[in-house]
Amino acid sequence: MRDALAESDLLVDELVAADVLVIGTPLYNFGMPAALKAWIDQVVRLGRTVGLDESNPTDPYVPLLADRPRHAVILTARGGIGFGPGEAMAHMNHLEPNLVTALGFIGITCIHQIAVEGQEIGGELLTASVVRAQREVDALVTELQAALAAASPTRRALPPGSPTASCPSSAIPKRAAYTSSTDRQDDWWIRMRDVVEAFDMGRAVR
Repeated sequence: MRDALAESDLLVDELVAADVLVIGTPLYNFGMPAALKAWIDQVVRLGRTVGLDESNPTDPYVPLLADRPRHAVILTARGGIGFGPGEAMAHMNHLEPNLVTALGFIGITCIHQIAVEGQEIGGELLTASVVRAQREVDALVTELQAALAAASPTRRALPPGSPTASCPSSAIPKRAAYTSSTDRQDDWWIRMRDVVEAFDMGRAVR
């Protein structure tokens, strides 16, 4: 049993240590690829990333990664268009909502989402989407770098029993973990690594 949990322990340790989690993933058949789902199943762990309060049977789960603000950057590639919040196909997008739910369950609530759409369509539509997404990535990196430069170099965890950590603009991204469910190496997927490399603190590329 201990050997079977070794990979999970490694992934959880990496996640606990990180201040920025970067997830790069395509939208496959309205949801996440199996590899990404497997990663979620490895890091949502009772006693490691989520606790159990037996005195509260109606809402017993306690997010253990809420001790301090952690950022999650979700970078998505979609074949079609209109899958963003409030758009025509949003009700068929079970990727980002699923990730937001799972990450929030363990206490990661500072979530940033950027997507490229129209990969199956191509042409000017895809080009414009990639340019827009790259611009958003650059802005996000600048925002988080500014927060890092302005904040104290010491991360402070909340004491036990404190309210869940919020996401102030001064949250400190100092170490990053990266997980990707694809090995594609086009410009957009390489750009995902830039988010980690921009902080000069990448810990893992999977």
